[in-house]
Amino acid sequence: LNHNVNRRRSERKQVAFPSYIGDPRWQRRDFVAGMVTDISLGGVRVSIPAGTRVKIESCGEEAQFSVIFTPPDGLWPIHLKCRPRWVAETGEAVQIGGSLINPDLNAYRVLQKYLC
Repeated sequence: LNHNVNRRRSERKQVAFPSYIGDPRWQRRDFVAGMVTDISLGGVRVSIPAGTRVKIESCGEEAQFSVIFTPPDGLWPIHLKCRPRWVAETGEAVQIGGSLINPDLNAYRVLQKYLC
């Protein structure tokens, strides 16, 4: 039985969006290049190379990370602020699952359009 399926409030879609991931307090140039690998209206899963300077703590209400990407048909980058829910290292990559924190209306619209 896969219990995760029941916990999800919104449908997830497998994607491969090049993205930049980092601490919301950093300068953009310090963000690390990664990949959004799945997305929903409630959250994202990202993959970054292992050993990068992004250290995501998976606990604590203050823990946050930002994801910036441009969807394939999008004109502008979307900036999502996320709260980490889990972190898993798989050899050369680190996978991070995060729930969205108050996405702005524009980001939400783009996600909705892409997911429908």
